Amino acid sequence: MKARILFLIISITVMGLLFHPACKSEEGCEFSILGTWSVNINIPGWDAAPPYVWVETLTFSGTEENGTIIGWNYMPGQTGTYSVTNCTAVQMLYNYVDSYWGQTSVVFNGTLTSDTSMNGNGTFDDDYGLHNLTWNATKVM
Repeated sequence: MKARILFLIISITVMGLLFHPACKSEEGCEFSILGTWSVNINIPGWDAAPPYVWVETLTFSGTEENGTIIGWNYMPGQTGTYSVTNCTAVQMLYNYVDSYWGQTSVVFNGTLTSDTSMNGNGTFDDDYGLHNLTWNATKVM
């Protein structure tokens, strides 16, 4: 009788661990960054400069964890990179030289909040200084 109860407890524990939501690593993440996104970017004003807002259409290709971002109309021809950790923490990076802004580094940090939305904040660093930004994105394809 004790052996059956012990077996039942062990079986329930193992089943609980196998089907627990935190144990999704082998099944993949709930949301996917892959595809094309419309990204709204907002840099608040500084000194005498007014706020700057623009929209980019970015396509993420690679794996669920990392890859290349194609599309950066702000500076045509540039590509970026992305990484996703813990299924929802997103980081996107662009580094390039602009004829006006000079050496430029754009960093987006945020969260993949559903299969069709993500948002966050970041920085736009150029020869004129470091500027904070906020962003939100909607998947279009």
